Amino acid sequence: MSKISFLFNSQFKDEQEATFGGALRKLFSTSSDVMIAVAYVSSNGLACIWTEFENLLKSGGSAEVVIGLDWRITHPDAVRMLYDASRLFCRFTLYGVSINEPCSIYHPKMYFFTGKGKGTFLLGSSNLTGGGLEQNLEANVQIEAEDDCDVFWDALDFYYVCSAKANPIILTDEYIDLYNKAHFAYHESLGELSMKFSESRRNLVDCEAGMRKAGKDRIKLSPWCELVLSKLPEGEFTNEDIYAFEGEFREVYPDNMHIRPKIRQQLQILRDLGFIEFLPNDRKRRI
Repeated sequence: MSKISFLFNSQFKDEQEATFGGALRKLFSTSSDVMIAVAYVSSNGLACIWTEFENLLKSGGSAEVVIGLDWRITHPDAVRMLYDASRLFCRFTLYGVSINEPCSIYHPKMYFFTGKGKGTFLLGSSNLTGGGLEQNLEANVQIEAEDDCDVFWDALDFYYVCSAKANPIILTDEYIDLYNKAHFAYHESLGELSMKFSESRRNLVDCEAGMRKAGKDRIKLSPWCELVLSKLPEGEFTNEDIYAFEGEFREVYPDNMHIRPKIRQQLQILRDLGFIEFLPNDRKRRI
């Protein structure tokens, strides 16, 4: 069973808490774990949810936050605030996605809360900024589902695939200091290229080259993915090799009438998460 709601900010409603920030505060207070992937973060955005976020961590909850490191928009004070919290709370992990990463621009706004046998997935236009949470005209969808249904795991797969494709890095003190310098050099030059900014950005890129990336150990696979992964042989294989286990899969999921398409879907997810690679001639290989 799942439920879908649509969320706007308070200028369209009478209630003060009828904002996206209000919805997040309520979810932080009723959940045990949270995962967030957003393009932009600001200090005033964090201030909107910080008390509830800290309370979740203080009560033993877990958090993973993957933020975009666009020195034009994401403020270094917000990055430092999150980083310091990740050093204080052992169950909070912070990752960053560099603007220098040679891929499409990292631009998600995803919030995933779990607890008490259910998950709530929020997806839309709201960044973790004051405007995104409280003031702007934003549009978001909230999906609630029990943690044993396909909707829950599809949403979780979506979160992990999106963040994995962004190739996030593990932040360090040195990197945040360099990010701070690049941010202010850019704004001091009013967005124009300057020698100071060019040097700051070059130092940031040099630092990123030696930084550790987020590993696959952070990923919580769905039961279906776990099952398919457990049957993958070492070395190369084809779909037919995995179809050989169709009978076993059907015993686990007797109501699924489309086992082979489901296998192919899980193989695609495992590829996107970095567990396998697709080779020519419909062959695949475990990494």
